[in-house]
Amino acid sequence: MEIGSYPTQHEIKDLWRYSDGYLYWVKPPHTKPQLVNRKAGCFDNLNPHKPLRVQTKGKLYYLNRLIWIYFNKTLLDTDIISCIDKNPHNCKIENLVKITEEDYFKILTSQRNLSGFKMPPQLLKTRFNLLSREEFFKGIFKRMDR
Repeated sequence: MEIGSYPTQHEIKDLWRYSDGYLYWVKPPHTKPQLVNRKAGCFDNLNPHKPLRVQTKGKLYYLNRLIWIYFNKTLLDTDIISCIDKNPHNCKIENLVKITEEDYFKILTSQRNLSGFKMPPQLLKTRFNLLSREEFFKGIFKRMDR
């Protein structure tokens, strides 16, 4: 199931109420009335470091983006919502900020490389595949000629 385009602020306020960084169901799907007053959202099974996701009407939504819309009315699909404390599960409105794509990539690169080591450009551009028996290896490997 893919992440869908986001509902309006009015639709979000009809379905959920906000409290302390979470959305709670007000009008759950008709097949699950037991969800009233329960927290909305679940972890991504493949990547638990992503923000919590909420499913409704056959679509998945990131919780942090729903909370942003809850308080700020609009959000474009291209807008990026980031967490100030870098914890994607802390969705308190005080912790959410809308940032530019350029700022987002700066944050990503600073999180991945904590050592300060700069990869030489010739290593970054050396991409090739190795075939061994029935296994397929793909990646970046150190050049042996240098």
